[in-house]
Amino acid sequence: MSDLAQVSADRQFPVLAGEHIDKKAWARFFARFIDFTLFSLVIEIALLAIVPQWYSSVSDLVLFSGEVVSWILVETLLLLRWGTTPGKKFLKIKLRKSDDSALQFGSTFLRSMRVAWRGLALGLPLIYILALLRSCLVLRSDGITSWDKDGGYEVDHKPIGPVRIALAIIFYLIYCSLIVLGVFMDL
Repeated sequence: MSDLAQVSADRQFPVLAGEHIDKKAWARFFARFIDFTLFSLVIEIALLAIVPQWYSSVSDLVLFSGEVVSWILVETLLLLRWGTTPGKKFLKIKLRKSDDSALQFGSTFLRSMRVAWRGLALGLPLIYILALLRSCLVLRSDGITSWDKDGGYEVDHKPIGPVRIALAIIFYLIYCSLIVLGVFMDL
């Protein structure tokens, strides 16, 4: 057996592990982005309809951080019910316990809290970007995120195909375009 194949066998990853992990990291990033964007849209439309004066006066930081914290419970409930979220479902990602036992509220809630803290830094500016980068680096080096490792979770990925990849990227680009447009309209 070649040295490269032996290293691969020892780590229990395919030879092109980095490429495989990178694809998973991107799929997870886009799934979380889709989930959080849809959730934020629903929350912000509801706030605008219910308390328009408060919504127009609240800072973006408070709103974003509040949405990150609120998402913890919503994500937990979605994962308990279906083992996935809308973004994960679209990109064919599913969460399960490593021992195939049923997901439990306490441990799934704790996982979502760890994602919000370690992976999203509760939405705090700049720290949020560093947390995302760190999480990606841990996933690439260890093959698993810290919150999945700590909770005994595995994330199953099925092939998603070029159409879903393209739609996820288009969704992201439209979102970014709307942000840029909104910034320029505020000037």
